Amino acid sequence: MEFSSIQDFFCFINKNSEYVILRNWDNIINNISNGEDIDLLVEDKIKFINLVNATPKYKDKLRSNYYVTIGNKKIRLDVRSFGDGYYPFFWEKLFLKNRVFNKDIDAYTLNGDDYYSALLYHSLIQKPDLKVKYLSVLCQLSRKDMSFDQLIEDLRTRLKQNNSYISLPEDHGVYINMELIKDKELPYNFNSFDILVRTFRKILFKLFC
Repeated sequence: MEFSSIQDFFCFINKNSEYVILRNWDNIINNISNGEDIDLLVEDKIKFINLVNATPKYKDKLRSNYYVTIGNKKIRLDVRSFGDGYYPFFWEKLFLKNRVFNKDIDAYTLNGDDYYSALLYHSLIQKPDLKVKYLSVLCQLSRKDMSFDQLIEDLRTRLKQNNSYISLPEDHGVYINMELIKDKELPYNFNSFDILVRTFRKILFKLFC
């Protein structure tokens, strides 16, 4: 299956799937033209990639990176799904439940508060350092200037509110900032053995795939 445009792609998945765009939708047409990917959360990854006829970027089935053909170009999709550890499980369900229809792009995006939570988690936990562009967006969403320590405490509060924990993504290509997690004593629900297995799988993938 091929799609004539990004609008055609969204029109199709609007009718046939429950999904939500996780970030960077404000200028999505220009973003994908410049090689950036589309970050999606769905309930069932396998059903979704079969629906849109997406092809995997890697041979490892636990990776979440795919290509879909839009306007005769291969566009990158990062497809996250329930229980994959990309976000805490309760958050993933909440994000999909609370999604809103964005008339500017005719697609479903996170609502304002969920966008803040998702970007807060992504920028602190899944990156080695807080990027300036993410800090700027987080301050805009919170409508106040936020220091690094304030963002950490905000994340801690939001996790505690839902009795949630930082989770270990099954996709070993996703960075996990263990130094920050341990230094700030943030709650997480995995152990050293889980990290070891994940690291071993990543090494095997690099050697044989």
